[in-house]
Amino acid sequence: DVLLRALWRCRAMPWFFVAAGIRQRLGWLHRIELSGLDRRRFKLFKHCDARVLLAAADLCVLPTWRDTCGLVVLESLASGTPVLVTSQAGASQSVSDTRAGEVLSSPADEDALTHALARWLVRAREPGFDRNVVRACALQRAKTPWLERLGQEIERLAQET
Repeated sequence: DVLLRALWRCRAMPWFFVAAGIRQRLGWLHRIELSGLDRRRFKLFKHCDARVLLAAADLCVLPTWRDTCGLVVLESLASGTPVLVTSQAGASQSVSDTRAGEVLSSPADEDALTHALARWLVRAREPGFDRNVVRACALQRAKTPWLERLGQEIERLAQET
């Protein structure tokens, strides 16, 4: 709902929303209708080829409240698609370059999401936008041994408690 409200606030901008993996299409359509947005700006798919979708996308938005892995974040980065995600996504730390996306601290912050959406809807479509910089974030993550990353994450969590 926060994302739909942010999209409503950006409704004067050129955007088209594609959601994949939708199980409850009618629920989405109902929410879109309630938000006051034009349903023609939305395409909802139960199944689709993620490689094709991400290669064609200008931006991947995952304003999640909780996602332990956030595989879509890694797939987007590897595809060269910038990511707008919250810190609650497990893969959010992979957005290690401000030219590759943005990590929002709270999924409830509608203003922050709206402003980030507006920035990235323009930025990701600018001539000369370098998708290789985005891909480099995924490549950098692959260079860090998984056990080392796990140890770092355990230390970070221990410091939070």
